[in-house]
Amino acid sequence: MTDRVPGRNPFEPSFEQLPETLPIFPLSGVLLLPGGKLPLNIFEPRYLAMVSDALAGHRLIGMVQPVQPGGYAGDGLPTDNGRPQGA
Repeated sequence: MTDRVPGRNPFEPSFEQLPETLPIFPLSGVLLLPGGKLPLNIFEPRYLAMVSDALAGHRLIGMVQPVQPGGYAGDGLPTDNGRPQGA
């Protein structure tokens, strides 16, 4: 990822510069717009390891807002009734 498009932000690589695999961080209930900043409180060991690996390599992670059956955003884990836990 050293070849950058002239005049492009170094945090916006071209499609060709993206890694073959991209770690994905599920984040529900958040709207993050392009160019926006979002402080994260990462504490789960699996996500700490993911961020550590990303920082040691391509320095990129993807973020998705998981959708459970029924159209509810959640952690990606299915529930019996398709609604978020506690709903």
